Amino acid sequence: MSASVSLVRSYRSALREINKSAIQPRGRRNQAVLGMLRSVYEEKRSAGSGEDKQFTRDLNELTQFVKAGRLHTELLIRYNPLQGLSTEDRVTATAKRVGLSSPTGYVKGQEFGRGWAVKDESGSEGGNEEGGR
Repeated sequence: MSASVSLVRSYRSALREINKSAIQPRGRRNQAVLGMLRSVYEEKRSAGSGEDKQFTRDLNELTQFVKAGRLHTELLIRYNPLQGLSTEDRVTATAKRVGLSSPTGYVKGQEFGRGWAVKDESGSEGGNEEGGR
């Protein structure tokens, strides 16, 4: 009797851990994994053979594997916050981390420094009061 109780306990803990580690909401999840796990569980439970201990061990290993994957993802997000950002956002966040501001992008007609300007499409220089040095 204790083997069947531990089998049920292991099955339920595996289901809980799979549900915790799911990315999508409950309604949009792929039910194939849960359905396959349920069918294997029902098969093993109805057979009642001596394979209960091995199947319980397999379920416990599955639970540990899924939990480790979930914790790995959480740690990556916590300690590598720049992982999902675009290149521009990553550069900006890195510059802010060290106390700098990231350079702004190139804009036509914007002055670069004193006396220097970018020529616009008409060929005239905008804002070049002193001339180039």
